[in-house]
Amino acid sequence: MPSFPFTPYPSSWFRLAASRELQPATLKTVHYFGQELVLFRTEAGKVHILDAHCPHLGTHLGLGRVRGEAVECPFHHWQLDGQGQCVAVPYARKVPRAGIRSWPVREVNGQIMLYFDQTGGEASWDFPAFPEFGAPDWSPFYRAHHWRIKTHIQEFGENGMDVAHSPVLHGQQTLSSRTEHVRAEGQHFQHLMWHTYRVFKPIRLFSPEVAGPLEVNLFGMGCALNHCTIQVNNFKLDYAYLFFFTPIDEEWSEINSLLAMKKLGNPLLTYLLVKKAIAEGRQTIDQDIPIWETKRYRERPKLCDGDGPIMQFRRWARQFYEPGGTAEEAAAGDGAPVLAFADPG
Repeated sequence: MPSFPFTPYPSSWFRLAASRELQPATLKTVHYFGQELVLFRTEAGKVHILDAHCPHLGTHLGLGRVRGEAVECPFHHWQLDGQGQCVAVPYARKVPRAGIRSWPVREVNGQIMLYFDQTGGEASWDFPAFPEFGAPDWSPFYRAHHWRIKTHIQEFGENGMDVAHSPVLHGQQTLSSRTEHVRAEGQHFQHLMWHTYRVFKPIRLFSPEVAGPLEVNLFGMGCALNHCTIQVNNFKLDYAYLFFFTPIDEEWSEINSLLAMKKLGNPLLTYLLVKKAIAEGRQTIDQDIPIWETKRYRERPKLCDGDGPIMQFRRWARQFYEPGGTAEEAAAGDGAPVLAFADPG
């Protein structure tokens, strides 16, 4: 993988699993951030994330089981609670003071999210709940695709800023693209574009242009929620495409994607259009992967006026690499505003 001038593990919220993967009184082992972690859901239904190895003799807790509100080590039946502290030893008169790391966790949008902090601190911001989940006028979020890619997760967010590459690399879908608006505020970065599409050939029989806004919303370094509206005369299709980015180790990253659509009058048509959008999304990411895995990161790229807000995104992203950093501190180094707007005129 090309060398990046920052850590592969920025401080942010990251997806570790879908909620449905962890039923009550079950546990799951995952490998992220270059280490193994154990997720478990207690009998009461609460999710916890711990380092994977028992503080006693290092046994892997993923081989154990859930007991009430604790996870039980398979080797000596030590029990650790959701805070990683030993709460029971069946053969000891006195429970030892022993523990392992417990990670900040939030269950939201049907996902189990972990907050990774470079200094081991608590979450400095809360991951939002998205209104499309469970909304009566939206379809469910369908599981789309999963990728394991040899690159840094920053490439994924930066790709959403690069308006010039869409009609070049993804010409089967996008005819043209331009930036309309950019906003960076705290942990939220918003990029609004206008796309003209080559897809939906039957619809194009009734209109000379199939176009609409594409709004990319980044929430920290681990999530992008893309709202896409395709307009044809008075007919409109609204999609919500959700991407989760998680670092696996110093070389590999993961993308998990979900897609929902604002319901049409015909449920079958809604479902078929969701499936079509999922296939289009898979094709575009598949086209990006060889670029991501072989390109060289340039700290000072030679950009032109049609490239999109790449450097604005990079300034915003700095806050997630600097321990205790904020959006204001990230932008202060070069005098760039934290809240910035781009208007093509």
